[in-house]
Amino acid sequence: MAEGKAKAQDIGNIITNKTGLETRVTVLGHIQRGGRPTSNDRILASYLGSYAVESLRNGITNHCVLMNNNKLSTSPLNLAIKPKLIDVESYYNLIKRLI
Repeated sequence: MAEGKAKAQDIGNIITNKTGLETRVTVLGHIQRGGRPTSNDRILASYLGSYAVESLRNGITNHCVLMNNNKLSTSPLNLAIKPKLIDVESYYNLIKRLI
């Protein structure tokens, strides 16, 4: 829901309708997600954003920007993002045991 794919209340309603259980929705704010950004957070974001734009201008795409040992660089997305396989069946069975 953080990416705007669905509304929290809609998901809560679906869960209530499918399970018959009361569902309460809590919308987390920035504080609960990680707190207010510090000045260092803002400076780092500025460096990374600037480097990302520079990289795009130089034709580098499908990369993420990173800082390693105080040096800015890029890494191909396929190396930076490792898919996490989820055992949906075991989660489903857990939910069935909990309700």
